[in-house]
Amino acid sequence: MQREKNFTQKEKSYLLDLIFMYRNVIESKITDHLNNLHKDKAWASITQEYNKNTESKRIEKNLRYCWDNIKKGMRKYCAAWKCEMYKTGNKFVVLYVSADIRPSLVCSKIQFLSWKLNKSKIQFKY
Repeated sequence: MQREKNFTQKEKSYLLDLIFMYRNVIESKITDHLNNLHKDKAWASITQEYNKNTESKRIEKNLRYCWDNIKKGMRKYCAAWKCEMYKTGNKFVVLYVSADIRPSLVCSKIQFLSWKLNKSKIQFKY
């Protein structure tokens, strides 16, 4: 089996747009049988929409894995941000962000994950 190509920023952005539409179902903490069925249906819909509108065809497992990686990256980023805010006493913060975690791509679309970033105090550098 051959390894697939990495997700481009455009593909990640589109995936986040799709996930944002189903955010209440996908990010639900309830894990009973009925809610798990709803989550599976939501991911199936996301996969179908994603494959319909992009050149690269992905399976559901790959999309879920990409979403998990984006969330992990944002958790690390937000932890670093919080650490810097404590160091500077809530003053202006400069964070260096890897190209994989773009605040313009991620922060604007996953505010529903309870990461509250005060963008006026943060300067992003790549």
